[in-house]
Amino acid sequence: MRVYLIRHAQSENNALTSPNLDNPSRQSDPSLTRKGWEQCATLTAWCAKESNSTYKEVTEIWTSPMRRCLLTAKAVEDGLRTGNARVHGEIFEHGGCFEGGRGGLAQENSTSGGGGGGG
Repeated sequence: MRVYLIRHAQSENNALTSPNLDNPSRQSDPSLTRKGWEQCATLTAWCAKESNSTYKEVTEIWTSPMRRCLLTAKAVEDGLRTGNARVHGEIFEHGGCFEGGRGGLAQENSTSGGGGGGG
């Protein structure tokens, strides 16, 4: 079995001047920036080009329920023409969804753990 990891395309949080977790401008579940949408289009084209060779044996696509990840997974799915992206609720940003900065004022929207790294 081979596992390929693809990080999500650029999110609105990634594009903040100060994208750290303490920034109150962060969104709990941001969409993609214009650059992120362009990255998805490029990813779709690249996956389509590779779908009959390098990635012809891809049988599953797993994604977080976070919007930026769903949109990126859709780009991969469209390129590979698999139609089988699976959402796994236990895959999400460290700490889960939250509103505002993390400096003690954040309101948690998640009650379970989770893996992952940034937004």
